Amino acid sequence: SKQSQAQVRELEAQVKELRQTLDHAKHQLGRCQVQLDTTSQIGQLASSVLHPDSLCKRIAKIVKEQYELYHVGLYLLDASGQWLVLNEAAGKFSRKLKKEGYRLPLDGQSVVAWVSQHQQYYLIDKTQANGSTRPEDDQPENGPVDALFWPGSRTELTVPLISTDRVIGALDVQCLRENAFDQDTISSLLTVANQIAAAVEKARQYADTVAQRDRTS
Repeated sequence: SKQSQAQVRELEAQVKELRQTLDHAKHQLGRCQVQLDTTSQIGQLASSVLHPDSLCKRIAKIVKEQYELYHVGLYLLDASGQWLVLNEAAGKFSRKLKKEGYRLPLDGQSVVAWVSQHQQYYLIDKTQANGSTRPEDDQPENGPVDALFWPGSRTELTVPLISTDRVIGALDVQCLRENAFDQDTISSLLTVANQIAAAVEKARQYADTVAQRDRTS
């Protein structure tokens, strides 16, 4: 009967909605687990690895593996405060640039510079706007001009590294998948970025203390 058919369609719609809710919950749970694993590993490194360069190298590798990324770049402000230096990278092309001493001006128009200046994350999906790079709809219109996509990369997310209300650099990650960074993933990486900043600052302070002690001894 028509009533029975209507009831079946209603039940099917309810089942579909429940499945979508369950899938979303599973995704959130999985992302929470990745964040917990990542922050736990970074926390352990912060306590055991006190050399800044070694720490950054380990961190870049962990983030790349945990979030299944194509590229991870850790940019840190140099002593002059004018340049964002690619301090560490995980990924074939980014490692090559690191060896070449790649850096970006803080007052430039790159995504990394914009994020560092504004202390906000920036997301670009290469597949949107007929294949061109475009900020998300909720991003400012007067955003950065230059996006640095590695060959094959589809999505780029850049988040600031902030320690005690001061920007010390930026974390730039890219993925081969389209729409790779949903809001849950972005929130997770923002949390991870804060922990990275704290760990790097701790290592830098230790290195400065050791250097000062060596000069006075």
